[in-house]
Amino acid sequence: MLLVLMVGCDGSALGGQTQKLRFEHGGLMRSVDVFIPASVTDSPNVPLIIVFHGAGGSGPLLREQVRFDEQANEDDFAVAYPSATGANWAEGCDCVRPDLDGVDDVGFAEAIVGQVETVVEVDRRNVYAVGYSQGAVFVHHLACESSDTFAGFASVAGMMSVPVSQRCGRSAPARMMMVHGSDDTVLPFDGQDAGSQSLLSVVDTMLRWRDISGCVGGAVRTTERVGSARADVRRYGACENGAKVHMYELLDHGHEWPASEVGIEAEISSFFGLRREVF
Repeated sequence: MLLVLMVGCDGSALGGQTQKLRFEHGGLMRSVDVFIPASVTDSPNVPLIIVFHGAGGSGPLLREQVRFDEQANEDDFAVAYPSATGANWAEGCDCVRPDLDGVDDVGFAEAIVGQVETVVEVDRRNVYAVGYSQGAVFVHHLACESSDTFAGFASVAGMMSVPVSQRCGRSAPARMMMVHGSDDTVLPFDGQDAGSQSLLSVVDTMLRWRDISGCVGGAVRTTERVGSARADVRRYGACENGAKVHMYELLDHGHEWPASEVGIEAEISSFFGLRREVF
């Protein structure tokens, strides 16, 4: 029996509202904060971005660190901030507690869409997943296991784990954007060799998605300003079914969600095709 509780509806200084949803999934009560801009409250076909926090965090805590509410107001999409069952997401490596306990976080991520539809009409063709740190490692697992629910993915400061890369079951091309600091010492850019907790390098993760997505030719590589940051950017655009794989190496940045001056939320929104033209 599915139980959905809307435990609160808060107004926002940004001109929207926050719905706090709690519902049962896999025998566990789960929670999601959903921000809905005022401009889309009664609109049909609203795009949705789901943002997954890092280890030890929560949806509400990550919401305070990022600017996705502001970006949602600019680009007319809803944004959901779920919380893990404990310190981590079940990232598919069988090396963290939720994996060992059999927590179905992939199913939970997919179920969030239906629950958000209880408060706003979601455009099922435009549902996206974004992850930070361990949440980004989880998003790569999610992309491997969920081919139909999500139209695109973005990872910030996290790459694909080696165990997931060895059994990634995705058969469809993926629209994947990766953002990672060159000086990250927590999840190093060059990956890590740590048994079941081993991680591919960011470049090898990009190449794995290139191969899955059937991209041909080499990446277009440029050095660009991304807000206040300098970035080494590599883009694969000639991929199957309109897929694309982009990687942003933020030079001289560590393990962090980029500061507001970088504007990575706008870059992600643009990558997903949600950015509105400003005249």
